[in-house]
Amino acid sequence: RLVFPTGITVFAHVMKEKPAEFEKLLLDLYNENKNLKERIKEYKAGFADLYYSLPDHGKNTFQEERTIATLLAFRYPEKYTLFKDSFYSKLSKGLGIKPYPTGEKIFHYYSLVDDFVKNSLSQHPELIAEKNNRLDDLCYKDQNNLLLVQDILYLTLDAKESPHEEEEKGEGVGIGRTEQGIDQQVGLKLLKERHVHPREIKPARMEHEQEESDQGI
Repeated sequence: RLVFPTGITVFAHVMKEKPAEFEKLLLDLYNENKNLKERIKEYKAGFADLYYSLPDHGKNTFQEERTIATLLAFRYPEKYTLFKDSFYSKLSKGLGIKPYPTGEKIFHYYSLVDDFVKNSLSQHPELIAEKNNRLDDLCYKDQNNLLLVQDILYLTLDAKESPHEEEEKGEGVGIGRTEQGIDQQVGLKLLKERHVHPREIKPARMEHEQEESDQGI
């Protein structure tokens, strides 16, 4: 669910019909010598031109902030984190900040995550140590702790089921504790240190439905 399923279908279509052109768009998006905002703007415009040039294209390219953040995180996980509008909206509202408009949300979210890493997570080395202890040689080390922050945000802001519901399904990991070993209460404590008020946040299901509505699904 990092990318909407319809977005993956669009990717597959473009890769099949125009693989060289799509590769060039990605290489330009990954060019760290250029401003990120310009890169994203050019990528979205270029992808739209490419996709709509296909004879059997759909109505939507689905190259929204969530998809682009995933592309960036897969290429540069040490610099860019994953983005989901439900995470961002809840975090902003919990902080009492008006969410930025579409197209600007990803940059604001990156700044909020950076603040969280530098000014909150850095005060809890035991959490970082717990994460590191759970990673073996086959794991991505997440040295800048961006995935760890994403895990905390999921645990405290976007998990849709209670620990009891997860346990009944046999999944073992859910809103109570993450695969990186972070307890939900610890996650809530970290958010409160950043003055996030979870009670002001809408239920995850409502955010999920709104997010899909925004994408025309």
